Amino acid sequence: MEALARTGEAIRATTSKLEKTRLLGEYFAALDDETLPLAAVYFTARPFADRDQRKLNLGYAVIRNAVCDLAQVDEEALGESYMRHSDVGDVIEEVLQGHTHPRPTSLREVHDTFVRVYEQRTVKKKTEALRELLDRLTPREAKYIGKILTGDLRIGLRAGLVEEGIAKGFGAPLADVSWASMLTGDIGEVALLARRGGLRSARLRLMHPLQFMLASPEEDAAAIMRRVGGEAWVEDKYDGIRGQLHKEGERVVLYSRDLNEVTAAFPEVVSAAAAVPHDVLLDGELLAFKDGIVRPFFELQHRLGRKVVSAQLLTEVPVIFVAFDLLYLDGRNLLEEPLRERRRLLDELSLPSPF
Repeated sequence: MEALARTGEAIRATTSKLEKTRLLGEYFAALDDETLPLAAVYFTARPFADRDQRKLNLGYAVIRNAVCDLAQVDEEALGESYMRHSDVGDVIEEVLQGHTHPRPTSLREVHDTFVRVYEQRTVKKKTEALRELLDRLTPREAKYIGKILTGDLRIGLRAGLVEEGIAKGFGAPLADVSWASMLTGDIGEVALLARRGGLRSARLRLMHPLQFMLASPEEDAAAIMRRVGGEAWVEDKYDGIRGQLHKEGERVVLYSRDLNEVTAAFPEVVSAAAAVPHDVLLDGELLAFKDGIVRPFFELQHRLGRKVVSAQLLTEVPVIFVAFDLLYLDGRNLLEEPLRERRRLLDELSLPSPF
């Protein structure tokens, strides 16, 4: 943990993108195979990889209670520190000065604590697990635990720089690192593949969210045509949420744009997909749809976040899945196939209602 915190501070101290990349690359290259994947994930400010559906959902109260108890200060002291720093990690570092009992702590031990926090069901137990971890760290190390738990390192490490650091550390093509990251959804696994020269062996696997292909702006229509190579497909943009549907055997899973599973909120879509006689990965849009009309987004919001959808809500806010791309079909990765071919295969599926 000490090396991660030290590297984070060095990255924070420079504004040079090249230097940030170099620092990350050197750090990653020096790690063993057990530590490397954890470090790569932690530098994305997440306790678990994207494809890992475990979410800590750790409220501020747990962090506050653990820090206040360990430092023997009240909430007001934390508030005063936050007014000075506006960063939870910096607050933790300041408040814990002289109050912890540091001893060497590996990233595996940090990971084990994150798992323990995830498994606990009460605020008290989660707080106890976090307090025990913070107590064995230096304040600077504890700062980075806070940053990871709040999802923001705030060290100038923009999205993509971790991939660049992996490419730099192991002499791998950045395009291969990015491709493997999209396929696996696990930057830690990608780091190991890069070390072993196996990035091109990364395979698309169902039942974990694939990073979404998102739109990006261009100055004008001419720039768009130059970018896409002379032919463009135009589709209506509906007022719904982006969705990714994975179907393998009898199992169907839906993921949202932020890579969270939302299967339970859309049982009618799941039931229809289960009847499709193929293994597929569909990219599309989930929409509220009633009487042949796409309904406003605020109606769809009634379905979001639900673990159980009542029969009444199914009737009041029916939903459809508008599939606009087919990325996988019966063991075949279609990501590198032309869109025209993917759409042909999608049309041939003849998906049932509510598709």
